Amino acid sequence: VIPIAPMVDFGVLDAKEKTNFRVAREKISLLFVGRVEHSKGVLELMEAANDLVKEGVDFSLKIVGGGPLLNQLRERVVEERWGNVELLGPISKKDELARLYESANVFVLPTHHEGFPRVLIEAMLKSCVIATTFVGGIPSVMKENENCLRLEVGDRRSIVAAVKRIAWDEDFERRLSRAAQMTVLSLLQSRKKHALAVKEALRS
Repeated sequence: VIPIAPMVDFGVLDAKEKTNFRVAREKISLLFVGRVEHSKGVLELMEAANDLVKEGVDFSLKIVGGGPLLNQLRERVVEERWGNVELLGPISKKDELARLYESANVFVLPTHHEGFPRVLIEAMLKSCVIATTFVGGIPSVMKENENCLRLEVGDRRSIVAAVKRIAWDEDFERRLSRAAQMTVLSLLQSRKKHALAVKEALRS
């Protein structure tokens, strides 16, 4: 097994600490980046957003990505007048995506299955608090209540609970934000570059 640095557009030099921390119970900004499809947990995320509205949580949710559910969910946002939810579609420009990570308080990834997704690396580099399911390779890096909050697969209630915990505890938000960034910096700085790893493997 040869550990290598993930092939992502974002790297150590893109790391940025948050400066937009909130006072507890102020509006909280949520972000999802990925395929807009059932297996990514987008439907649970939308239902959780509806629950958060009912529970009086002041938030915004931006969903970035394309997929089979995109148009259906856009229609639902209009029909149900969810002014705090935006489906932005695919975004390929690095600078534009970076700004979204930097403006978000919490990156929500309720995915049903993964390897280790590049979007987690991108979000952690920008010091987002991470709320994620523990599937695939995710638990090898993410530790519950140390550098992230854990979501249960297919459970919108766990999304609601995670958002409320961050929304109402500014000190916890800051601690998880910093821990996420330190985790990914350690990961990227300690792993071998892909070309170097292959070269060393060929030599041996």
